[in-house]
Amino acid sequence: MSDKKCTSCSAPLAEEGSTVFACPMCGVEITRCYRCREQSIPYSCPKCGFGGP
Repeated sequence: MSDKKCTSCSAPLAEEGSTVFACPMCGVEITRCYRCREQSIPYSCPKCGFGGP
C-alpha cells in the first residue's frame, strides 16, 4: 500500500486506478485516487494553486 494521499480528498492511494502526475504550471506532484478521477472532483496544486477536474 502506498503512503501517498489523494490531492482532492486525502484518501490513501490504492495501487489500481489512482494516478500521479506533475502540475502543468509548477511541476509539483499531484496525486488522484480512483474515486476523485471517476467523479471529476476538482483538485488544486498545493504549491501554485493550479486547479483542474
